[in-house]
Amino acid sequence: PSKIVSDLTLLTGETIDDIYMGHLHHFEVNTVGDTCVVQSGCLCGVDNYGVKIRKVSPPCQSVKVYANNDDIIYNVKLN
Repeated sequence: PSKIVSDLTLLTGETIDDIYMGHLHHFEVNTVGDTCVVQSGCLCGVDNYGVKIRKVSPPCQSVKVYANNDDIIYNVKLN
């Protein structure tokens, strides 16, 4: 996650506004330069592997609403 903006920018040769990442076991939002990076939690919650490596979080998903110049990001908990 720490290199996703630079790696995708080099790969595509373009400036990227938003990056959505999944399978990271927790919700997090970061801004790198002008790029918003949204890490979505796991839709089904925790599996045995996640428990084993202590990556535990409740089931959730992320929703981003684009409204004029105000972008709103929600962490929707599903438990």
